[in-house]
This record gives sequence, C-alpha cells and structure tokens, in this order.
Amino acid sequence: IHRKLSPFSIDDIGKPILSSGISIGTTDRNDPLFIGIQTDDEGCVLPHSDIIQQGVLNQILTDNYHSQLMNLPPSSSARTESFLKPIQPRMHGLYIKSGRMDPEEIIESVSYGVFAKEFGDGKVYFENSSFSFSVQEAYLIENGKITAPLGRLTLRGNIREVMESVQMIGNDFRYDKGVSYCFKNGQSLNVRVGQPTIKIEGITVSGSSYD
Repeated sequence: IHRKLSPFSIDDIGKPILSSGISIGTTDRNDPLFIGIQTDDEGCVLPHSDIIQQGVLNQILTDNYHSQLMNLPPSSSARTESFLKPIQPRMHGLYIKSGRMDPEEIIESVSYGVFAKEFGDGKVYFENSSFSFSVQEAYLIENGKITAPLGRLTLRGNIREVMESVQMIGNDFRYDKGVSYCFKNGQSLNVRVGQPTIKIEGITVSGSSYD
C-alpha cells in the first residue's frame, strides 16, 4: 500500500470494500494455534477489532515503521521469520466471520457452479490486482445439489471484483486443516485460515477432472 502497488489505499479506510454482512479478522484469540500469543514481534498488543467490519475497511496492517511512513496508528501486525531478519507487516491469520445462512441453503441457491471444499496454495499478482488459488478438492453443483467430483482446480479473479461479489455467508465457520504458510520478501511464516461456506459469483474456474 505504501508503494502504491495494492488495489487498496489509505483512502479506502472507513469505506465499504465488501458486502455489508462480511467481517474479517487477522487475529482470533480462540484459535488453538495462537493461544497464548498476546503481542506482535515488536511487543504491541494484538488488536481485538476486525480489519474489515460489516464490509467496511477499519484499518491497514502495519508495523511501527510503516505506520509512521503512512501516518497511521500501528495495527500490531509486525512479524518476522527470525530476529536476524527485518520485521514486516504481516497477518497472524485471516478469518472470515460466520454469517447467518445455512450452508445447505447456499448450495441450493446455485443452479450451476463449483463447491470448493479444500484449498491449496495461492498467489497474489499486484501488477494487475489479480490472484490465483488452487483447489485440492472440488465438486460440481447442479440444480442446487452437489454431484460429480471435479479433481484439482484453479480459481482466478480480480481482487476487488471478487471481494465485491460475495453474496452469501454461512454459519459453519471452521479452521483450515493444519497450518498454512505465507511467503513475503524472502520470509516464510505460519499463518492460519478460517471461514464458513460462502457464495461468490464472477470468479474464473479452470482445471481438468483428469488431473
């Protein structure tokens, strides 16, 4: 964001960037993976507030250095792979909070689509504000019912367009299986992912059932 490579900017703070029912946090004190962690790697107490609340961007992830550069309050998001390496603004996790929809109702609302059950790795391409994520386990949805397995798939899309196309949020929040990793500027850190079933339109799906 400071280098103006992100699809978001400081001007987006306080504005809606998602559907009104969506809240996203970067820390979760109930997550077994991070129980006992009270501060970031600069000693700042981890926040209780969500980074996005009811669709509105509340804050941008910063460490002390970048918060001063951008004249923003620190968000307690400083992490480093090792204290021999530079501290960077990083998340501990990314959690989409539960909504009110029954996941079965979400599936029943889809006439033709894909149910992505388990995700793999992904990447963000800042030069064109896009992303891609692999899906390790996926199924076809036909007339509101899960039918055939599809094998491995890839999801692609424009970051802002896809975020704005979330239509339904389930009440079945769960943590991802195992531990995920985030790579940034040569550093690899464990992160956590958690979310309920959500419905998204306008995302590109590619792959082959023969993979």
